[in-house]
Amino acid sequence: MPSIRVVQDRCLTVNARCSYDSVSGFSLLQLILQIAEIALLVPLILFGLGRVGAYLLRQAEHQDDAYFLLLFVMMAVAGVLAHLVNLPGIVGAFLAGLAINAAVP
Repeated sequence: MPSIRVVQDRCLTVNARCSYDSVSGFSLLQLILQIAEIALLVPLILFGLGRVGAYLLRQAEHQDDAYFLLLFVMMAVAGVLAHLVNLPGIVGAFLAGLAINAAVP
């Protein structure tokens, strides 16, 4: 049985592809490019941003304002990265939330 994270990632991929096709039409090359971009984006956010974020959040653990600002910046960065690969920004913010939740005890 697949984990919920795998199921969520598959749902995000299907949603992103359907949204893109409804605007521009279907192209096999665009499909392959979109899947490759998503395949790079998801680990980048989940592992890269998760580890960097966990380190920075540990440094700002006793400063509430800095902690909140770091969380907000990580969500924004993930949203912008998602937008760069033609995904809605909320997808990036969602992935950042998963990364932060997994990285911070």
